Amino acid sequence: MEEQAVESNDTLTSLVDAAEPTLGEGEYFLSEGIKGVGDQPEWYKADKYKSISEQAKAYTELEKKFGGFTGAPKDGYSPVEGIEAEDELWQELVSFGERTNMSQSALNDA
Repeated sequence: MEEQAVESNDTLTSLVDAAEPTLGEGEYFLSEGIKGVGDQPEWYKADKYKSISEQAKAYTELEKKFGGFTGAPKDGYSPVEGIEAEDELWQELVSFGERTNMSQSALNDA
């Protein structure tokens, strides 16, 4: 009886191993378990992401976080309600916004 249990366990182990493809040198994953074909793209950061799809998801998340940095208004920032345009803190915030290309709506949220 014990031998059958061992055989079943070995079969299960080999099925699990077969379900998880491994990468050879120069290979990469497009998505979990799906290997890419051809040369690995130069922009893909294989040392940081498990697959190209994970890198794409991370990029989308970064865009959401940094979406407020789309360009400073050409005509300057409009003061936020309740803050005087001459206020020293406001001037510092405007200076930061200009240096970092922060949009008016992102500056309003700051």
